[in-house]
Amino acid sequence: MIALARSRSNKGFLDELTNTRYKNGKINWPSRLHYFSDWMKHNEERGAIRIHTQGAGSHAIDKTVGLIEGLRRRHVRFHIVPRKKIQLARPRLPSGSIVAFASVRSKLDFFHTGFLFYDSQARPSIDDLILYQAQKNAGKVIAEPLPEFLKLNRMKGIAFATPMRPSRLK
Repeated sequence: MIALARSRSNKGFLDELTNTRYKNGKINWPSRLHYFSDWMKHNEERGAIRIHTQGAGSHAIDKTVGLIEGLRRRHVRFHIVPRKKIQLARPRLPSGSIVAFASVRSKLDFFHTGFLFYDSQARPSIDDLILYQAQKNAGKVIAEPLPEFLKLNRMKGIAFATPMRPSRLK
C-alpha cells in the first residue's frame, strides 16, 4: 500500500515496491527485508516512513533474529511500547500509522503488522484504534479493535511508524 501511495505510474509503483521490500533495489533472497525491524530501519533511512516508537513508555529490545532458514543469525535492536504503556504513546500514534507487534518467540522480531486508524476523531483514545490487518484465517483484510487484538495475542509490545509523502512522485 505504501508503494502505491508513493507512486503515480506503473513504473514508479514497481520501482517503489522494489525499493520498499529490497535493500538497494536488488531483487534476490539475501537483499529481501525478511525481518520487519530491518524493513522499518531501511524504509526510514530512505524517507518512506518515520518511526515514532521511541518516547514515553518505550524501551529498547535487543534480540538475535534467525528464524528464517538460509539467513544467518544476527543481532537487531529496536524500540517497543509494552501493551500496558500504549496510552503513553497516544500523542505519537496518529491515524494511518503502521504498527508491528513484537514477538515473544526467540529468533523473531515481529510476528504481525497492520495499519491503525482512529474510529473517533473527537479526542481519540487507544480504545478507539481500529487495526486493519491481513488475516490468514479470514483470507482477507479485516478491521478489528486494537484492544481486542491485544487481548487475544501474546506480545512484548508494539512499534509504529507513519508513512511519509515523497518529495516527488514517480
